[in-house]
Amino acid sequence: MTGEMEKFLSIEENANKLLDSISSLEKEVGNYKLSRKALDDVSLELLDLIKTTKEISQSSIAAVNIFKEIGGPRILEEIAKLDSQLAGNKEKLLGLEGMLTDKFNQLDRSFKSQDEKNEVFKNSLYLIDKKVFKLFIFLIATTFFSLAGLIISLVLLLMK
Repeated sequence: MTGEMEKFLSIEENANKLLDSISSLEKEVGNYKLSRKALDDVSLELLDLIKTTKEISQSSIAAVNIFKEIGGPRILEEIAKLDSQLAGNKEKLLGLEGMLTDKFNQLDRSFKSQDEKNEVFKNSLYLIDKKVFKLFIFLIATTFFSLAGLIISLVLLLMK
């Protein structure tokens, strides 16, 4: 019986191995089905992308043709000329800006210097004004005293 038992155990072991292999194969087939489904989905997306890209390309060709019809190359040449002129004008403007900045700085220094001179002049005028006022008071006083002296001299003359 041992020989039959060994055969039985061997058959059972082979059956288990077969069952494991079938299970593994079943999983692989399932994975292939999932992979196939994923590839089909990607394929559909790719077809949509190709269709959209083709439509965009056709629209681009139409736009380029319209651009050619309206003189697009000439327009581009004119734009390039204008760009070159603008670059030249920009350089001139930058030069003028530098000159104006220098002149402004010179004027600013001149005004500051002039402000200092004006302040000195203002102070001088104030001192002169004070001296003129004192002189005016002195002249009034001397005139008053001269008149007073004249009146006294007249009164003395008349009293004689």
